[in-house]
Amino acid sequence: MPFTFRCGQTAAGHGYMKELTDGNGAIYYYGDAVLGYNGIDVKFLGPSASDYMLWDESANQLAITGNMAAYNETLFSVYGAPTHVTDGVRNGTVNITTRRDIAWTSGWDGNADIGLKVLSYNYSVSGAYGRILAMEVLARNRTGSCASVGGGYVTAENYNGAGNIADLIAFEVHSKQNATATGYVKALRVMDESGSSTGTHFGVEITTGDGAFMRAAAIQIDANVAGGAGWTNGISFNNDVTNVLDFANSDGTNGATLKAGTFSGSGNSISIRVDCAGVAYYLIAHATVS
Repeated sequence: MPFTFRCGQTAAGHGYMKELTDGNGAIYYYGDAVLGYNGIDVKFLGPSASDYMLWDESANQLAITGNMAAYNETLFSVYGAPTHVTDGVRNGTVNITTRRDIAWTSGWDGNADIGLKVLSYNYSVSGAYGRILAMEVLARNRTGSCASVGGGYVTAENYNGAGNIADLIAFEVHSKQNATATGYVKALRVMDESGSSTGTHFGVEITTGDGAFMRAAAIQIDANVAGGAGWTNGISFNNDVTNVLDFANSDGTNGATLKAGTFSGSGNSISIRVDCAGVAYYLIAHATVS
């Protein structure tokens, strides 16, 4: 409907701003003068025609558009200043929640209900210049101190008492090189950029939480054999690597056993248990080689 600003307007067909009182005090809302919350389009203009915020009533959508000419410009900014001294902001400065109560049917298209989707496109022809990132997350301890700093926390859970599911995947990364690339194609890169050697550094730690049972594998390297895809090397080591494998225990609890004596031959040696097609085999490593 067209919007004409009126204060206290009572005629039908006009939008108006009305003051209400609720438990939190006075609030204002826009709506139809007679029908109340019938909904209207509301547009806030910026410095140019392409800079605006629009509530589109018919699309049930809030759109914010604008030109970002400077490197430090931000189109949408949310700033929070936590003040509680014992409780953290566990619900988030920004909280996005979706809830489905209507069941999917046999006509399901295979798409998921997505809580947050970030898209970043490039249509320019920039040659060797420029870079596109869909998301950057930064958690930084600046001038203070705290127990820990984490860049992200991802959980996928089949809740206690819920129904059956097929797969549970906490985090999935895809790389799709479908045109031309002259460098590396990496689905996941982990980089330790620490400037201090204090602390014990791990590139990746794989551990377990609740649930007293043995998992199938900490790392599984698979390939789409049906499509003819595979890996030349299951694991590749490059540059400065002191130990290819490091076993913290030698009593067999982590797969390696140190025996004073012989497994086969003379001198101290260790046996490393490996699995091949469901059959256990042992790799023998000697204390000295010639």
